[in-house]
Amino acid sequence: MTSNILPGLVSLGVMLAAGAASAASCGPEKAKVVSPFTNGSGGWGSNTPAEVAWQSSGGNPGGYLLFTDATNATTYIDAPKTYYGSYAALNGLGYITFQHKIVSESNVTGYDPYEIRLYGPGGTATFTGGTPTAGSTSWLTVVAPLVEADWSVTSGTWTGLLANVTDLQIDIELVSNSTVPDDVEAIDNVAVGSKPCGFYSP
Repeated sequence: MTSNILPGLVSLGVMLAAGAASAASCGPEKAKVVSPFTNGSGGWGSNTPAEVAWQSSGGNPGGYLLFTDATNATTYIDAPKTYYGSYAALNGLGYITFQHKIVSESNVTGYDPYEIRLYGPGGTATFTGGTPTAGSTSWLTVVAPLVEADWSVTSGTWTGLLANVTDLQIDIELVSNSTVPDDVEAIDNVAVGSKPCGFYSP
């Protein structure tokens, strides 16, 4: 598996390396749920289903989800129910991660930031990261710590949201173009995990 670190974001590899020294006292990082897309879409949907398709090879590694722009709509992928439920135990200790790749692009007018949205009866929140590197066609790892300060709570409360998450959305379309279709993008290795020692600790 290969990936690059996106400036301004945390990479999973960096987190794992930083936590290695304290692994004995804190325990290893654990995955709550993982979508490697090895044998299919894994139940992930999209607001523009005709534009998102599972591919059996070419991912990081193996299968992945491929987006081919065909409309002016901003496309996101929607998590299956395996990602639903309580995230309360992950507050300050968990993270959401995925890998994104721009396969091809032309007539580019701009880039949108990486964005993840969480929804639940107790609230909603958005994580906004950096923007893709212009001209890069490498897999980039994005990690969103489940730390309230890193998210914008748009309704309810952070603790209320984490008590019962009922939807998770990730934007797969980040490239804006002057014409359609002009960009192809991909997502692989979506996961929710925990970092036992937490984030931003000495």
